[in-house]
Amino acid sequence: SGATVKGTVELDANNNLVAASFPVFSLSDGDKVSLKADRSGEGTLRVTMRGDVYDGRTFVKSALAGVDEKSKQKQADLDLDIKIGTVAGHNGETLRGLDLKLSRRGGRIRTFAMNSKIGRDTPFNGDIRVRARDNHQVLFMETDDAGALFRFTDTYPKMFGGSMWVAMDPPTEDQAPQVGTITIRNFLVRGEAALDRIVSGAGGPAGRGVNFSEMSAGFTKTPGRMAVRDGIVRGPQVGATATSE
Repeated sequence: SGATVKGTVELDANNNLVAASFPVFSLSDGDKVSLKADRSGEGTLRVTMRGDVYDGRTFVKSALAGVDEKSKQKQADLDLDIKIGTVAGHNGETLRGLDLKLSRRGGRIRTFAMNSKIGRDTPFNGDIRVRARDNHQVLFMETDDAGALFRFTDTYPKMFGGSMWVAMDPPTEDQAPQVGTITIRNFLVRGEAALDRIVSGAGGPAGRGVNFSEMSAGFTKTPGRMAVRDGIVRGPQVGATATSE
């Protein structure tokens, strides 16, 4: 419902995509984007998306869930170039000025660069870095408004603020587990009844939220599942640890 796609598609004799051009590529009401694709002589699919507005909620949900083991298939070599003014997310949050470039070869991400803003014009950026301890490439993303990002992805709506960085293994063609680490500093949790009871029971003000100085955890992501290990949360009023998956 609400989808409108207009354009042309060119296929070869084996029904493989050669080129596509969609001046109108609206998968939801309100989308204002265009999409072009063509295949290079080496077989790489080059996809370009441009537009003013795109409803990214369905994409976010599917990206977080990952590919089901039963439906995984060989991933084509891909060059992705996206520039969109506003990407709508969950809970009224948006990404603005999204500029994303990604290259995948042999099922592995080779290059990745993302620049955008979230919340109140807070940068949300990402790239590929080499982890110092083992010389291993990881996807790295950071922002100074973790709460806005968690609301955008519909992960947890009650966090506000927070300087966050996350580093994790890039996805692979065989859907191997992705191991990662997340750290968030100086954030507030508001409207969490259990925390409010703890604070009020300790003589603190109720209803204003609970401040935390740091949260960090290791995790392993597999399709449809996120296992957390060695987590710790610190704050002047409340703290906790989690050592098992």
